[in-house]
Amino acid sequence: MKKWERKFCFFQNDDTPTNQITSISVAKSGDQICAGTMSGQIYLFERRVDGSWDKTLTWIANKEIVDVRQQKAISGKVIDTDIFTIQRKCPLLISAGLREIRLWFISDRYEPVAPAGFVPKGIQFPPISSRERFVTANEISLIQSDSSFGSVRACQDGLSFAYTENTNVVIRRADHIEPYLIVFKNDSTLTRVDFHPTQFDILLTGDELGFCNFIDLRVQPTQSSATLRANSSKVLMDRHAYCADCRFSPDGSKFFTRHFGDILIWDQRNLADPLTHVKIPPDSGDIGKIISQDGKDFFRSTWIDNTAVATGWFGGEMYAISIKGKISKLFATKNSQKSGKKFFSSEKKKQWAKDHCVSSVDIAPGGTRAAASNGGDLFIYDLL
Repeated sequence: MKKWERKFCFFQNDDTPTNQITSISVAKSGDQICAGTMSGQIYLFERRVDGSWDKTLTWIANKEIVDVRQQKAISGKVIDTDIFTIQRKCPLLISAGLREIRLWFISDRYEPVAPAGFVPKGIQFPPISSRERFVTANEISLIQSDSSFGSVRACQDGLSFAYTENTNVVIRRADHIEPYLIVFKNDSTLTRVDFHPTQFDILLTGDELGFCNFIDLRVQPTQSSATLRANSSKVLMDRHAYCADCRFSPDGSKFFTRHFGDILIWDQRNLADPLTHVKIPPDSGDIGKIISQDGKDFFRSTWIDNTAVATGWFGGEMYAISIKGKISKLFATKNSQKSGKKFFSSEKKKQWAKDHCVSSVDIAPGGTRAAASNGGDLFIYDLL
């Protein structure tokens, strides 16, 4: 297991309401990190030449809208983000809200700046004394729908991306948004989608009933039945089978499904039973039922390498689970306390645990840098 060395901590102001980070995306280089929030904002963090980190940019991706047909307000929260891996200097970011998907081109340029206190006398131009860096997020595409989006994922070919829209999986290209292709139609609402890391014609989806579907586009462009299917609900045997996340391993031979209080690691060659079934946290007992009533909380997880998965929990805790079933705590934040049933006995402690939920973890494809949320705070680590 690699050592996690903390390099940067971003804390929100204590006098403001908690604005939880819902999604984190680490660029392939590991030098740029984007984080989406409940308020619809996106943060951009960058690594400096000396190795330190800084929050470079904050912009509003989504705003609350009103659904006239249903006569209700739709939250502007960012539910998912991803960075196209082929982009180097100026990353191409895709973000998803409940009703909107946007593509962002993050430009990086230097411009000359006039010296401070310069006052022109007639037609007079200032001498160029310095150059200032400008980083901006430019919206280049917008996709809207009357249905709800659940997830978005950029393909490693650098151009294609897939997203879930209610019960459908849709594929588009960044260089021309139209036309689009519906590649899979499911019976229940889909929650997550992922591309195979080496075979881009294979997708993985999870739904709210606990099924994980393989979609092979080489068989048929549009499918209503999955090529292969793993049934997590049969293994879990409870009401918390909702698939909060699913993702292929870096070599594509395995995948995991993250549920409210469980994580399952599967081998593609045997979908009858998982390789590993681990409770999160190990001594959870009935704690999960006290914290959540429906088990549909966000827990964006990721692979550390081909042998272990990193995922979060309430109370500022994050765990590493190996394919052999070994679980270990990776870190405890500055706000974490000893967990247990007594910890969640009061409403105040229960709310504290929710406010410090590690709802998103992401690691750069090279496995050298990681980022994790703690409520509205962000922690960046070097993997040594």
